[in-house]
Amino acid sequence: MQTIHYLTQITFDFGAITALQAELKRCGIKKPLLLSDRGIERIGLLAQCQQQLLGIDHATFLDVPPNPTENAVMQALAKYQSERCDGLIAFGGGSVIDAAKGVAILAGNDDGKGRLADYATILG
Repeated sequence: MQTIHYLTQITFDFGAITALQAELKRCGIKKPLLLSDRGIERIGLLAQCQQQLLGIDHATFLDVPPNPTENAVMQALAKYQSERCDGLIAFGGGSVIDAAKGVAILAGNDDGKGRLADYATILG
């Protein structure tokens, strides 16, 4: 199993999804927001992820578009806040991961009341 440690941890391998509950526990996450997209749902992979979350209270947000917009991030943030989530699972490709990063930035700063541009280094 390969692991990338950076600002977050990414684990990848065949069957790595079976480590999901252990990873949530390791991170102290009790109620995650599962971010994914309709394509992952359509091909049946989402069900495999949700199977790993049996017995864990969680919320799901599936409306991540390709090249996620700030509007999509704000909708996911609203779900994160309304469901009182305390962590994120990005299950999908780059768009899902990017959306999750946006939610994490906003949820972790100013109680999610800012905008993504407030955290863009290119804007100062």
